[in-house]
Amino acid sequence: FPARNRIIAALSDAVVVVESQSTGGALGTAVEAARRGRTVLAVPGPVTAPSSAGTNQLLFDGCSPARDVDDVLLALGREPERRRPAAEQRPRPIGLAKKVLDSLPWQAVPVEHVLVSAGLSLGEAMLVLEQLESDGWVSLRAGWIERIGRGGAR
Repeated sequence: FPARNRIIAALSDAVVVVESQSTGGALGTAVEAARRGRTVLAVPGPVTAPSSAGTNQLLFDGCSPARDVDDVLLALGREPERRRPAAEQRPRPIGLAKKVLDSLPWQAVPVEHVLVSAGLSLGEAMLVLEQLESDGWVSLRAGWIERIGRGGAR
């Protein structure tokens, strides 16, 4: 397995060790990755669990924690995507915003759809759509609008 560990380490931008006992293949891959200057992260685990002894040792030795995907993205120098509020936390649209949201189907449509279905000028539509996007109800990309489901989007 040492050859496999070296190959994985060489091909990876980062190695995330999720679980490892105090010795084992995952630790070998982490060591090989560190030797090659790759980013190494570890998922913290219970201090009483033998299956977390290796990851917790990596953290003790100074390895960055991987608590979620944002930690991995940041370690790679990438910006995590802004999270939208969950449906229960989103302010309910009222008035014109509600009319626009109600006019949107559940698949992506061009901005022109709002102009026709809600009878708005481009300026009015963009103001309302930007507010709906800010509140987590829609996603605007390259002239297209996509309604965001109940759980929000990333």
